[in-house]
Amino acid sequence: MSGTSSEDKTHRRIVSILRMLNTKSRDMEASALITRDGICTAADLRKGVNAERLAAMCATLLGLADTAVKELERGALQQVLLYGSEGILLLIQVGKHHVLAIEARPSINVGMILLDARKTAKLLASMVPNYH
Repeated sequence: MSGTSSEDKTHRRIVSILRMLNTKSRDMEASALITRDGICTAADLRKGVNAERLAAMCATLLGLADTAVKELERGALQQVLLYGSEGILLLIQVGKHHVLAIEARPSINVGMILLDARKTAKLLASMVPNYH
């Protein structure tokens, strides 16, 4: 039973970290911690975003990106950045099994979001080595 309580505490802390990340800029819209196989571990998403669907789409993107970097001999995948006319999606590696997904408006300072995302990913990596 204490394992469940410990997992609940970790989950609450992760959600708190995601919420803090989302307040770094008014252009930040959402963030989620997902497993590389497409399971949403924790999220602070904007209204109307389905966490499970986001996690599945991100896992698909990661699979394609992994294949591309291996085929082109670019080393281990570290991040994926997608630009759309209505905003960006950033995926940053968190440990071996997780990825931080961030949604932001197109007006966001990309350099700052990358810096904040990397700091957050490093913090989360220390919390999730065995967390699913």
